[in-house]
Amino acid sequence: MSDSHRDVVSWTTTITGYVSQECYLDAVTVFRDMRREGVRPNAFTLSSTLKACSGLSYYWLGSSVHACMLKDGWEASSYVENALLDMYVKCNCMHDAWSVFNGIHVKTAVSWTTMIAGYSRKGGGEVAVQIFRRMLLEGVELNHFGCSIALRASGSIESLACGEQIHGAAIKLGYDKNIAVGNATIDMYAHCWRFLESRKLFDEMPQRDLITWNTIISAYEKFGFLDCLHVCIEMEKQGLRPNCFTFTSLVTACSNLTALACGQQVHGRAMKSGFSEDVPLANALIDLYAKSGDVYNSRRVFDEAPSRDLVTWTSMLMGYGKHGYGNEAIELFNLMISNGVRPDHVAFLGILCACSHSGHIDYGLSQFRSMSINYSLQPKLEHYACVVDMLGRAGNLEEAFKLINSMPLPADESVWGALLAACRVHSNPSLGRVAAQKILSLRPEHSGTYTLLSNIHASAGEWSEFARTRKLMKENAGRKEPGRSWIEVNNQVQVFVMGDTAAPQMSLVYEELKALYQLMKEA
Repeated sequence: MSDSHRDVVSWTTTITGYVSQECYLDAVTVFRDMRREGVRPNAFTLSSTLKACSGLSYYWLGSSVHACMLKDGWEASSYVENALLDMYVKCNCMHDAWSVFNGIHVKTAVSWTTMIAGYSRKGGGEVAVQIFRRMLLEGVELNHFGCSIALRASGSIESLACGEQIHGAAIKLGYDKNIAVGNATIDMYAHCWRFLESRKLFDEMPQRDLITWNTIISAYEKFGFLDCLHVCIEMEKQGLRPNCFTFTSLVTACSNLTALACGQQVHGRAMKSGFSEDVPLANALIDLYAKSGDVYNSRRVFDEAPSRDLVTWTSMLMGYGKHGYGNEAIELFNLMISNGVRPDHVAFLGILCACSHSGHIDYGLSQFRSMSINYSLQPKLEHYACVVDMLGRAGNLEEAFKLINSMPLPADESVWGALLAACRVHSNPSLGRVAAQKILSLRPEHSGTYTLLSNIHASAGEWSEFARTRKLMKENAGRKEPGRSWIEVNNQVQVFVMGDTAAPQMSLVYEELKALYQLMKEA
C-alpha cells in the first residue's frame, strides 16, 4: 500500500512498532511523513510519538507535537495527557510538566506518580513529597509504584519520619513484599543513615533481584564499609552477575577508603565484564585513582573514556587540584571550555584548588571573577575559602582579609581557617588573632584553633600571649577527637586510633613505631 493510501491505523501501527523496538528516530520520521501526507493522528499516534520524543529527549519535537494537539483542537484524554506529561519530565522540563499536570481535570495515579518521580530524579525531593501528600489528600488510591517512588523521594531529602510513614502504609496495604517497594525501603533507610534497618529488611526479603543487591551494596558504600565486596561475592553465589551500577558502587567504596589495591581488582573485573564504556564507572575510577595519589592512572582513565559528562571533567579537575598539578589543571580546564562543556561550581572549585596549591594566583583570580561575570554562578563559601587560601599561601594576607570583608555572605569557619593557617605560615599574629576570634565565636570548643593561634604567638616570641591562649584552650576547648589512620593490608583496611591500647597486638605495633622513630632520628 502506497503512503498516499495509508490510513491513520497503518501509520500508527508503524510508529508503535518502531517505539516498541526503541527505534525512536524512525518513529519520529514516520510521524513527520504522516503529517506531510495530511493524515490526522489519533490518540494512539500521539501517545506513541510522545514516547519516542521521551526516548530521544527531544523537547523541541515533543513541544511541537503538543502545539499540533492544541492547533487541531484535540480533546483531552488521560492516555495522551499522561504521555505528554511523561515527555516533559523525561526532557527535564518540569515547568512545562507542571503546567500540563495542573491542566489535567481527572488526574490518574499515573499522572501523580509521574510528577513525583520527575521531581525526585531532578533533586526536588521536597516537592516530590509535597505532591505525594497532596495525592493522598485527593483520595487517589496508592499503588506499589507510588509507594516505591515516594520512599525514594523521602530518602533523597533524608526525611526519616516521612519514609517511616510510607513504609507503614505499604505494610498495611500489603506492598511490603513487593520487590520494588522493598528495594526502595532499603534505599530510604540507608539514605536516612539507618544502616541496620536497611540490612534487616534486606535479610527479610523473600525475593531479591539485582536491584536489591545493588541497593544494599550502595548502602555499604555510603557507610564506608568495604564489606560491600563480600556482599558482591555472595550475590554472585546466588547466580546474579554484577552490572555497571554494582561496579560503580564498589569502586566508590574503595575510593572513600583509599583502598587502591581493592579498587584495581574491581577495575579489572569491570573491564573484563564489558563495562569499559560506562560513564559513571569511569568517573568513579578517576576519583579512586586521584584520591589514592595515582594521578597518572586517573588521567589515563579520563583519556580512554569513550564519552564524558560534566562529572568526568570535574573529577579529573578535583584530582589535579588536590595534588597541586596546576599546569595540568589549567590545561584541562581550558580544554573543557573549548569543548563546549559549561563549568559548574565543582569545576571552579577544582581549578581554584589547583591554582592555590601551585601558586597560579592571576589565573585563579581571573577564573574566580569569571564565575559570576561569564557563567552567572555565585561563588559559595568553599570558593571563597579556596581564594583566601590561594592569596594566603602567596603571603597576600591583607588582600585575603579584604576579600573576606567584601563577601556578600558571612564567612564561615573554613574561610577564617584558611586565613588563620596563612597567618601561621607567614607569622602575622595580629591578623591571626582576628581570624582565630572569628572562628572561636562560631566554634568556641575548637581546640585546633587555639593550637594554631598559640603556635603563631610562639613563632613571634609572644610568650605571654602563648600562655594565655593555652590557658583559654584548657578552659573552653572540648575534648579533642583522637587521631585516626587507615592502612590497607592484604585487601583489608585496618584502622588505628591514637592512644589505643585495647586493639589486638597493639604492644607490637608500638614497639615497631618506636624502632621506626629511632631510625628516623638517626637518619
